[in-house]
Amino acid sequence: MGRIFKKFRNQSEEPMNFELTMEDYAIILNALHYYKKVEKRGNFKQYNEERVNKLRDKMAYQLIPSPKSGNRL
Repeated sequence: MGRIFKKFRNQSEEPMNFELTMEDYAIILNALHYYKKVEKRGNFKQYNEERVNKLRDKMAYQLIPSPKSGNRL
């Protein structure tokens, strides 16, 4: 399995492009907000509130870059 993953990473030199609508983005944000509030078990405990907030912010900066955000990508 490790070889497959390495091969996949090496084939993709360009960043991935996603075509999301604002509705898609809103659904993802709502899901992230909900996910912060639920009890997580097992390996999912690593996705704490801080980590979810960082993901939320990263998505926002990619959608609407801001001069104040600097190079956060």
